[in-house]
Amino acid sequence: MLVDDTSGGRSGENGTGNGERSGRCVAPDARSKALVLDGVCRILTTLVDQQMIGTFELDGSFFYWTNTYEGTIERMPVGGGAATTLVRDLNRPVGIAVDRGLLFFSEFGSLSRMPTYDDGSVQSFVLDDGPSKVIAARQPGARAVATDDDNVYWATSSAVMKASKSGGAPTTLGATSLSTELVVDEGFVYWHSLEGALTKVATSGGDPVVLRRLKRSPAGSPTVRNGRVYAGTDTEVLSIPMDGGPAEVLAREPKEAPIHAVTADDTYVYWASGNLDPDVDEGGTIKRRPLAGGPTTTIVAKLGFRSGGGSKIFARLRTDATHLYFHYLTGYSLDGRLYRVNK
Repeated sequence: MLVDDTSGGRSGENGTGNGERSGRCVAPDARSKALVLDGVCRILTTLVDQQMIGTFELDGSFFYWTNTYEGTIERMPVGGGAATTLVRDLNRPVGIAVDRGLLFFSEFGSLSRMPTYDDGSVQSFVLDDGPSKVIAARQPGARAVATDDDNVYWATSSAVMKASKSGGAPTTLGATSLSTELVVDEGFVYWHSLEGALTKVATSGGDPVVLRRLKRSPAGSPTVRNGRVYAGTDTEVLSIPMDGGPAEVLAREPKEAPIHAVTADDTYVYWASGNLDPDVDEGGTIKRRPLAGGPTTTIVAKLGFRSGGGSKIFARLRTDATHLYFHYLTGYSLDGRLYRVNK
């Protein structure tokens, strides 16, 4: 269920689709919902509605996603429109990165190769041209993918790896367990493991450094901005110095509605939370707070089940200059929706 108004007023009286506080708040089309939250109009738009979406990524013009169930990678304009399938017949694609006309992606591996999934791979694809090229084969359970100017980085079921974008022998940078997100920034790779170790290692190699051992389960991916790493546990949103040191707690959520994902831009930190109990339909919430301090604002509230019960998880948050994009999984089959909402 989506609720139009959690501020006590009527939808249509408290804002515009640009997040302003005057004028009317009206959904522009059938794919969108007008929400008045904290006195601001938010237009929540469903961009994609598919089963088993793996993850998504943005560039300046397009919105890309992997469909693990169908074995495809697709894209559409960031403003919405027709979807185009770029790559087909993949072996459970999961991770994705877009970099200067190249698409990099991971294949997790075949169910028939459980528990090792040793036929996973990392590949590249020239956008609007193709075909795909194998960067690294036999990568067990390959998942998160990231890039810098020269290299592509990825996580397997046990390690963080790198290779040249043009191919060549992969290099192991560090050990990990079930890391679903990687971030590359200013010569370092950041990730956190299932056990909660927020870790960085130089892209050139060396000994990994644990920045912080999170006391509780890690939430989503770390984000690096202005010398700080923004990350989350299931109950706290944290700001951590890139070189290590005491963490600042920016926000807290109750353990009954844990934090699922965290991201940041140059002005705000954003986080998504919600009750995971399949028998409780309280829905999910996305909030933000200025990095410099200030009040917390709700951007999305009571984003409920698509149908029936099952899990409900925010899998990823991303931003551009004007919008927040997020991936929301619901139901026992993990039906996926990709949404956009104005900041």
